[in-house]
Amino acid sequence: MRTALLTAQRRTEDGQLRAFLPLGGRGVIFWQYELALSLGCQKVICICEDQHPELLQLQHDAEANGVEFRTIRGSLQLVSLVSTDQDILMMLDGLVIDTDLAKSLVESRRLIACIKNDTILARDFPEDFERIDAIRAWGGIAAIRGDLVARLAEMPPDSDVTSLMIRIALQGGTPCETIDSEVSNEDALSFVGDAKSLQRRETKLIGRSAEHILWSGPVNALCNWIICKLAPRGLQTGPRNSLSVGLILLLASVGLSILGQIVTAISIAALGAFLVTLGNAWSGFRNRLYGKTSRHFLSHVFRYLPDVLIATLLCITFPISFELSIPIFAIGLARIAAMASGPKWQAFWRDRTLHMVGFAFAASFGQLVSGLLVFALMALGFVLMRDRGN
Repeated sequence: MRTALLTAQRRTEDGQLRAFLPLGGRGVIFWQYELALSLGCQKVICICEDQHPELLQLQHDAEANGVEFRTIRGSLQLVSLVSTDQDILMMLDGLVIDTDLAKSLVESRRLIACIKNDTILARDFPEDFERIDAIRAWGGIAAIRGDLVARLAEMPPDSDVTSLMIRIALQGGTPCETIDSEVSNEDALSFVGDAKSLQRRETKLIGRSAEHILWSGPVNALCNWIICKLAPRGLQTGPRNSLSVGLILLLASVGLSILGQIVTAISIAALGAFLVTLGNAWSGFRNRLYGKTSRHFLSHVFRYLPDVLIATLLCITFPISFELSIPIFAIGLARIAAMASGPKWQAFWRDRTLHMVGFAFAASFGQLVSGLLVFALMALGFVLMRDRGN
C-alpha cells in the first residue's frame, strides 16, 4: 500500500500558502493530489496548520474515489498513521511535477529524485530544494519505506517533516536518481515559489492545452478562441452551464417548431447549438489541462443528442411525406463528411451552429427544403470526391 504525504505549510513572500495558490482553476495541492492517485496512492495525509476550504474539497473527492484522506499538524501524528508495510510518496510543498516524469521516477520504485545544484530551481530556491551532497539537491519527489517514519518520534515535534524524512531516507540507504538538467529546467518541474513563476506556469499550461484553431469551422474556432481568452476563468462551471442551457434551447426550439414558428425555432436552435459547442470545447480544454478523459456515457450523450434534436426539429417542419427524410439525410451526411475528412474540413462539417444559421436564412425566404437539399448534396459530393479509391 502506498500513502501520499502532502504539506500545506510554506508561504510565498506575500504570506500566501503555496499549496492553495490557484493554478489552472484549482489549487496547487489539487494537482499533487491527483498525481498521487495516478501513482497508486490509496491514502493521502496532508500536514497543515489550519483547515482550508480546498482541503475539504479534496477530502470529499478522495472519499468519492475510495481513498482515505487525513489532515494532521505534525510528525507525531504521522508516526501513528503510517504502518511499516506502507510506502510513502512525498512531494515538495508548492511543486507541480509532470505526470510522465513522476511515473518514470517513482511509479514502481523507492528512490529520492535529485536535481543538480546548478539548475535554476536549486539556485533560486535553495531553502526548498535542499542540498543532499556536494553536487545534488532534492528534486521535490521521493518514494521511501514506511518503517522509516517511526524515527520521527525521536525528533523535535516542531521540525520540518519533509526535510527530516529526506535525511532519514538517505541514512536508511534509499537510492537517488538525478533528473536530467534539461528536464529540470523546463516545464516538467514547476515550482510556485512566487507569483511570477505561478503565472508563467499557468500560461504554459493553458497554451499547451489549447486546441489548434481551424477557421474553416468558424463557430468552433470562435468557441476555442473564447476559451483561450477566458481560461482559467470558467473552467469549473463553464462546461456544465453551457451544455445545460444549450440543450434547453434545443428542446425549446423543437417545441416552437411544433407550434409552427419555424424561423424562430431554427434561430433558437442555432443559439443552442452554439452553447453546446462551447460547452464541449470547455470540457475538452479542461480534460486536456487536467489530463483526464471524458465520462464515456455523458460524452456520447453530448456528442449525439444535439444532432438528434436538430434533425427532429427540422423533420417537424415538414408534412408526413418523402420530404420528412430530407433533414435526416442532411444531418447524417454531414456527420459522414466529418468522419471522412481531415482536420480542416472536419471543423466545417461539425460546425452545427453555422449550418443552423444557414437553415434559418433559407427558412426566412421559405426555401428550407431547397437549403437542406443543397447542404445534403454538398456533403454527399464531398464524401464521394474525398477518396475516389474507396
